[in-house]
Amino acid sequence: MNYEKFINEDSLVWTMTTNGYKYLTLNLLESLKKAGVKWKLMIVCVDKESYNFMNSMNVPAVYYKPEVPILVGIEPSQFGSNTFMTFNKIKLDLIEKIRVEAPDTVKYITYMDGDIIVFKDFVPHIKQRFTDLSNNILLFQNDDLYGVPN
Repeated sequence: MNYEKFINEDSLVWTMTTNGYKYLTLNLLESLKKAGVKWKLMIVCVDKESYNFMNSMNVPAVYYKPEVPILVGIEPSQFGSNTFMTFNKIKLDLIEKIRVEAPDTVKYITYMDGDIIVFKDFVPHIKQRFTDLSNNILLFQNDDLYGVPN
């Protein structure tokens, strides 16, 4: 994957999309424009349909062919479904691939889901928070559909 045009100084912000998620991703892009961020979001398309769609909309994107077969849908996958879990596995594979392959100049890699709305540039905050790692909390999302919320 070609990262260069998406790197801003020492940061890379990216999302993964599919044919069923493409309109949510476009909404994320619109919120980034309104927020006036200085960086370009790297959109990783995991199916040809979403990649072709982004190209038709003149939205820079990269294509990644997953190792596992995926069902190309026209709607977002249902939370907790097999398709949802397959996309989460692909997302984890991509997180590691991007971490390993990103140029050494990239110190901050941020993944964000495509259904997020951004109101202001968060990258400076992330950089500031990770300057002193002794005072940080690692946050993550628990997608356990049936367990007790943690």
